[in-house]
Amino acid sequence: MSAQTSALKRVLRDTRRRLQEFEIARRSHHVSVLFVSYPKAGRTWLRFLIANYLNSAYALGEAVSLETMFRIVPNWDLDPVRGLSAFAHGSVSGLPLVVSTHRPWRRSFEVLDVPVLVKVRDPRDLLVSAYFHETRHKRRLDAGISEFLRDGEYGVTSFVRYMNTLSAGLAGRRHLIVPYEQLSAEPVTTA
Repeated sequence: MSAQTSALKRVLRDTRRRLQEFEIARRSHHVSVLFVSYPKAGRTWLRFLIANYLNSAYALGEAVSLETMFRIVPNWDLDPVRGLSAFAHGSVSGLPLVVSTHRPWRRSFEVLDVPVLVKVRDPRDLLVSAYFHETRHKRRLDAGISEFLRDGEYGVTSFVRYMNTLSAGLAGRRHLIVPYEQLSAEPVTTA
């Protein structure tokens, strides 16, 4: 592939990403809480708890499952099944719109002047879980754990980069950090 073709593909990819972020921001004026986490930090578990709580508190009548919870707590993206379009209860008075993402902190998050819920997990456990997810579940990598940990896209470097951008983005913002370990030990008082 020529350098010119690579550059054009990069420009198209960046333009597509910016257009998607613009559309997400346009649809996000009703967002109440931004829920962020690095992959494998336990986001699905906490989202399921939040969806069940909101379903009960607002009498939404959903049969909450791992598939339907996106109707109550969608991803902060344009996916028609799990993203903002999946939110099914916009007409329910007072129902907070909690949106979830694994994206690293971006300037586009700054348009949301809302509290940020941050799900964290001991990096050792998180990275072991990520390793098994990538090598056994998704089969995207064929690597040993040591090689995985050194990988710039998946390993320690990626995790540290994510946490550093998140830390900078949270500075001066209302936020709540929910540790996986605390939620596991005391789910009722933590959640």
